[in-house]
Amino acid sequence: MNSRIALSVLITGMLFSFLGSISSCSKSSSCGKTNVSKDGGNESHNNGRNCMDCHHDGGGGYGCFNIAGSAFTAAGDGVSGGTVRLYSEPNGQGTLLATLSIDKLGNFYTTNAFSVGNGFYPMIENSIGHKVYMPSPATSGSCNSCHGVSTSRIQIQ
Repeated sequence: MNSRIALSVLITGMLFSFLGSISSCSKSSSCGKTNVSKDGGNESHNNGRNCMDCHHDGGGGYGCFNIAGSAFTAAGDGVSGGTVRLYSEPNGQGTLLATLSIDKLGNFYTTNAFSVGNGFYPMIENSIGHKVYMPSPATSGSCNSCHGVSTSRIQIQ
C-alpha cells in the first residue's frame, strides 16, 4: 500500500475517533438514577433538543427519561415555570396519569416510571394559568422528537 494512502487512512480514522469522543453526551449507562424537573430548577440544558438522544440506556445523560420535552413562549424563549399534566382523555378529562414541573429553562422531564399505553393527552399550564391541550394522543414520552421537528414547538402564551 502506498505510504500516503496509509497515512491518509490513519489520519481519517483518528479524526472520526476524535469527533465521536466530543459528542454532547457520553456513552455510559445511568439508568436507575432519579432525575425529575423541579419548579425553579435550572440544572437542565439543551432546550428544544430531543432529550432522549442522551437520556436513555447507554446514552450517557443523567437518568433515563420516560417523559421529557421543552415548552416555549410565543417569543421563542423557554417557559419559566408551569406544569405539564398527562391525562387518559383529551382536554384534561379522564384520569390524571402524571404531573411534571417545568423548570426555569422551559424543560420538563422525569425518570419516574410511566406507561405510554395506548397514548395520553398532555396539557401544559404556564405559571399564570394559561393552558394548552394536545388534541391527539401522544404515543411517546419523547416530546421533542416531534415538536420542533415535524410539528410546531410546544408553545404557550
